[in-house]
Amino acid sequence: PPGPRLPSAPAFAARMRSTLGGLPASTKIFFLTTLIFVVLFAGSLVFLKRKRAEDAAIRAASERLEEARTQKQSADAALIYGNADEARTLLASARERAFEVERTPYYDEQVAELLQRIQEVEDTTERITRVAEPARVGDFGSVVASGQVLGLQVIGAHLYAFSPETNAILRLAVDNGETSVVSQTSEGIGYFQDAAPLAAEKMLLFTTDSPGLALFDTARGDLIKQEISGLAEGTKEIKSLATFARRLYLLLPDQRQIYGFSKTLAGYTGGAPWLKDEQVPVERAVSMGVDGYIYLLTSDGKIVKLLKGSPVEFAQSALTRPLEAPTRLVVNETLKHLYVLDPPQKRVVVYDTTGELTGQFLFPNAQSLRDIAIGRKEEILYLIDGTGVFKVPLK
Repeated sequence: PPGPRLPSAPAFAARMRSTLGGLPASTKIFFLTTLIFVVLFAGSLVFLKRKRAEDAAIRAASERLEEARTQKQSADAALIYGNADEARTLLASARERAFEVERTPYYDEQVAELLQRIQEVEDTTERITRVAEPARVGDFGSVVASGQVLGLQVIGAHLYAFSPETNAILRLAVDNGETSVVSQTSEGIGYFQDAAPLAAEKMLLFTTDSPGLALFDTARGDLIKQEISGLAEGTKEIKSLATFARRLYLLLPDQRQIYGFSKTLAGYTGGAPWLKDEQVPVERAVSMGVDGYIYLLTSDGKIVKLLKGSPVEFAQSALTRPLEAPTRLVVNETLKHLYVLDPPQKRVVVYDTTGELTGQFLFPNAQSLRDIAIGRKEEILYLIDGTGVFKVPLK
């Protein structure tokens, strides 16, 4: 059978008033006093429970903060004894602990101060120079309304680049920022994909989507298709190019090979496979440079150094924040360093030719880093952000 029905709230209240109405005044006072104490006691239990939970959260945050401080101090000690790798590991762990505390409502000022100190030590350890406002050289946007600008190169007192959408070759004067379109054609040539300077001859060599090559004379303004003899049959893409003396090297990921060519009056001939080691990850290479050795930059940030078709030692320094998605490697026979553009992390990482980290330039306000080039005597780093061109002194 169904249980007894409970009275509604109004009916219960009415019954209580009726019951209390017949009691003596002293009994009413005692009852109300007792009820108040019961309510207060229940409230105090809830408060104490919440207080204990908050105290536990504060203690946990305090312990995490102290752990972060201890790890930062240990990193300082490791640096004193020259153990940079251990210091990087400790600093990374300290930062994670500080971030855990940052996600709580406690110790805001202490966490902010600690994170700032960790960043300062990391900047020293990682040789980071933060460039919030690099000097503006000019803007290709004045002659290219929209789209990408790539292939930044230095020839004399000018910077050159190209628009992959229109095939326009762009020039920017370093001294006054004046920009102009110096060539714009794709007929019989194809669209540009990459570029390399022939500085001594004041020329630019372009790869195209045909795939093929085109040569631009910066003095005369002539753009001439170049003949290629010996390019691997079935080649779909020339990913990168580099020159050394009168030799041309083309990176062909779909062939898993680097091809070498000799210069002729009409173009390049004698194409032949240069790479001997099949384990070299050519299919993942995104950029290439030559200074006598050939260097390959892979999509995961690894640099492979090659001589006579085989890898040689290159002890690439570890980074606290590894290269994420690098796009450009700049190295040639006139440079003493390798420069790697890592757009997702808004930075340029610099190594010497043995792989030792020598510097990092971080651009926290960059919007869309596209390309980099190194000025004469390795004194200036130029970079394209969007369509704007900026510079940073290297010495």
